[in-house]
Amino acid sequence: MHSMKRFLLRRMTKRPFVLLAVIAMGPQSNRLLVAGSAVGDSNARAVIDGAARALEGCTTLSFRARYHWSTTGVLGGGDGALDVEAHMARGGKFRVAVARAGEELAGVCCDGAQLTEWSAEKKAWTRYPLADRSHGLRFVQSAAGEPKVGQALARFASTWLDPPSCFTEAFKDAMQKAQRVMTRKAIVGDKACDIIEFRKRRPYGALQAREEASVAFGADTGLPVFEETIVRVKGLMVSMGEETRSIDYQTVTINVRIQPDTFTLAPPGDWEFIALERFRTESERLIGQYVADWEFRSIDGEKVSIREFSSQRPVLLIAWATWCTPCKLELAALRECYQSAEFRRRVHVVAVSADRAAEMVKVFVRQVPLPFTVVHDPEFLARHGLSALPTTLLISKRGQVVRAWGGWPEGGERQRDLVVALAELEADTVSKP
Repeated sequence: MHSMKRFLLRRMTKRPFVLLAVIAMGPQSNRLLVAGSAVGDSNARAVIDGAARALEGCTTLSFRARYHWSTTGVLGGGDGALDVEAHMARGGKFRVAVARAGEELAGVCCDGAQLTEWSAEKKAWTRYPLADRSHGLRFVQSAAGEPKVGQALARFASTWLDPPSCFTEAFKDAMQKAQRVMTRKAIVGDKACDIIEFRKRRPYGALQAREEASVAFGADTGLPVFEETIVRVKGLMVSMGEETRSIDYQTVTINVRIQPDTFTLAPPGDWEFIALERFRTESERLIGQYVADWEFRSIDGEKVSIREFSSQRPVLLIAWATWCTPCKLELAALRECYQSAEFRRRVHVVAVSADRAAEMVKVFVRQVPLPFTVVHDPEFLARHGLSALPTTLLISKRGQVVRAWGGWPEGGERQRDLVVALAELEADTVSKP
């Protein structure tokens, strides 16, 4: 069954914390990220092929898993765990829900025609046709209340939303380009397993990261049993932080009948329905708001407010993160614009980093100097109901948001929009957004 075959195999390629995570999430999901020469990859291909064969005959697949993470240093301190329950069936039907301490937090399901996303914590939900999914599960990522919940849901569910392709061949091609791939046999818990180990180096913002990961497949079933990834970040030969992520598949069952209502949601009467169109324009909902009182901390700890800049000239605020590639593209474009004295006269740029750790931002700015104001606020997006990175706001001298953009388009569209918006402000043709 192609859908079942894709589930665990594609999921391993889609999530950055999984052993075979060599295909990026999102629109560029077919772009290989690693390069080098493989070692011992013939056995790894045999294990992957075995897993594919095990899943081909499935009519349904269900599992429960514990997702755990811990971080130190510039990656942020702390740890946590989430319980994931998933059910899959032929016809593109699935349900994925995330819980903590037995309390469901958020989920997403599909009956083959309609997608439904919900946040139990926010008592909110949305539903839309499967064909209309361009926002990429951002509802649960923003409404879930904390990034890890939304990320876990999107990572587990996104595999069922992408076009079909041959992932067995994709794995083989990826392993040929991997820096190191090894296989071995071991006992995991009480199960005999075939283990694939994967090592690579990759950029992590302005730093370098070494990633060591492994996934264990049951020797008898061919199904995953356990996954673990350790990411160590270094700068100039000094350890900057470490992150460990693991998934423990506590139960995996196949070909067991799943009740049809599993793939739909009957929300409680006090839950709020949020139309998809409203969610798509989340940044635009800030238009008209007065934000002169917004305050931040610079990366050096000094207090910064929008008022001190907007009283002199309009402010262009960009929410970004060191790990966000589209953000870096926008920052690069703004750096180029800032070389012009005329641009600096017309607008002041404030770059709000949403990174978890301020130290990460300091390292980035040291290596990629930014000529405008840089502040740090990891709660900025959640506080204002935003999820897109980058999010860019144009704020008038009155301290009012007059334009808002989410993401970074290609072809210079943002620059053209900004020129028009600044001209309108300067001509005072925008009396009310």
